[in-house]
Amino acid sequence: MKMTAYKNLWQQEYKRRETNILKLIVDQAEKGYVYLPQHFCYRFEGVWGLGSCDCIHKSLKKLIARSEVKFNQDYFKQQGLRVPNKYGALCVDGMTMLFKTKDPETGEMHFDRRPLFATHYQDTMGRIIPVTAPHNTSRQGA
Repeated sequence: MKMTAYKNLWQQEYKRRETNILKLIVDQAEKGYVYLPQHFCYRFEGVWGLGSCDCIHKSLKKLIARSEVKFNQDYFKQQGLRVPNKYGALCVDGMTMLFKTKDPETGEMHFDRRPLFATHYQDTMGRIIPVTAPHNTSRQGA
């Protein structure tokens, strides 16, 4: 009986950590920031009780395997940058991002909030696969 209670306690902790990771990804995108998986782990180490970089990485890998977290590689291409790794920016279904654009005539900065759709996801074999319908918010991503 004690082992079951102990197991339930750990399952609750894992669920809390995964929920906080999803919230952080969405909250940061709404502020205009996106992260690569490894950068996310280092940036939020010890924040919101997420624990060490390794703990965050393990939880993030579980979320990616369940397709709750996907990737957007177009963001970097739109910025005129190369995609820094095979993944791209972390992306959650229904996520919106604050985009900053500069008016070429006046030099004014304009801010607008647009959806950021997943362009890639990780399959069960660990391969990064393009999403066939980026605007589709299905769990499988294809």
